Amino acid sequence: MSIHLAKYTRYEGPLESENSRFTVIASTELKRLLKQKWVRRFLMLSFTPLVVLTVFLYVAAVMKAETGFDVLSNSIYIYFFHSQTWFIAIMMAAFGADLISKDIADRALCLYFTRSLDHMQYLWGKLVALGTLVLAVTLIPGLLLSIIHFGLIEDTDFIHFLNRSGRVILCSAALAFMATSIILMLSSLGTRSRIIGIGWLAIFFFLDFARAILINAVGENPIVDLMSIRHLMYAMPEFVFAVEGSVAAPTIALVLLSICCFVALKFRIQSLEKRMV
Repeated sequence: MSIHLAKYTRYEGPLESENSRFTVIASTELKRLLKQKWVRRFLMLSFTPLVVLTVFLYVAAVMKAETGFDVLSNSIYIYFFHSQTWFIAIMMAAFGADLISKDIADRALCLYFTRSLDHMQYLWGKLVALGTLVLAVTLIPGLLLSIIHFGLIEDTDFIHFLNRSGRVILCSAALAFMATSIILMLSSLGTRSRIIGIGWLAIFFFLDFARAILINAVGENPIVDLMSIRHLMYAMPEFVFAVEGSVAAPTIALVLLSICCFVALKFRIQSLEKRMV
């Protein structure tokens, strides 16, 4: 039977709370992503640095027990987040570039906005879905690393464990918000996800390459450091775990960039909503 000949039956079931309707989009999008075998494989691959650093922790614990030499510090977590930065960059290009562009290309936004959803609920649903994947790459292995560190090093007290775990949570949340805001803002600008993904990688690598060229030409310069997204992402764990003043400016720049991208994304989705409704 053609759909226009079917009888309309009004839905009488329970309705989601207005404040939690974004979770429907988030859960649906997350399930779609996790059904892809390459997403699951990528998540498993992202635990490789955890395995390597666990071996390092074990060797360091043995050295400390036999020689009394302590080679451990918060630098191990900086190395961890630096490694995960590359996984985040690739994940955003491969799996995040189509989250909004796909809806624009398929003209699906009218289905969202003609229902009891507004642009902010749609936006938060996409952010939560993609942010959950980023947290799976940073937060989960980061907390496991903190637990392993606490278990292997006998003189590590519980207060230090909680302190490190809190920093892992803070750094993971900051990187997740930054990465998802930028890639979703780029995704909302077009309909071809491959071009958007390649564009994101080009920005990530080219700006870092340009920074290296300028450093060779003019020497170390705080202003030059701000042009590389990779450098900004590297500065976040260095600031959180080492609290170095030298990386305060890149960290602030990263926060401001994230906020600007989020605001731009909000207005972009709002403009799309006005066109569709």
